[in-house]
Amino acid sequence: MKNNVNKKTNTTAILISLISSFIGIVMVVAVCISFYIQKQNEKIYNESPYVVIYQYEVSDFNINLDSKPIEIYREKFTKDLKYEAVITALDGKGTNKIIIENGRIYISEANCHNKICKSTVIDKDGLIKATQIVCNPNGLIIKLEEGNK
Repeated sequence: MKNNVNKKTNTTAILISLISSFIGIVMVVAVCISFYIQKQNEKIYNESPYVVIYQYEVSDFNINLDSKPIEIYREKFTKDLKYEAVITALDGKGTNKIIIENGRIYISEANCHNKICKSTVIDKDGLIKATQIVCNPNGLIIKLEEGNK
């Protein structure tokens, strides 16, 4: 009986060790992916990006990526760039107020149900180099693109 208890304890210890190792590996991979994404975003920032605003059709509060995007704005992203507009969704139900100023791009107002788009800021001097803002319910994508595509 004592031998069975020792076997179960050893098996449990080995299982915990394997799970801990797996979690450690997943964390290292996540950090590596994060650094890679950050470097890719910095590359876009360093290559004189353009701010591009696209509108997509929306179905069930989600961007229909199969629809052809409508490019509604394109300009070189500089600290001096100023732009302000209220964009109405293609279905006429939603609006987003976009502001570009002082090297920052953000959505100051949105009537979508989740307001996630208001939590992302593209900032030329920011530590985190975001390269896009998405308002899924209103079919809006603001992104930085390399060069004048």
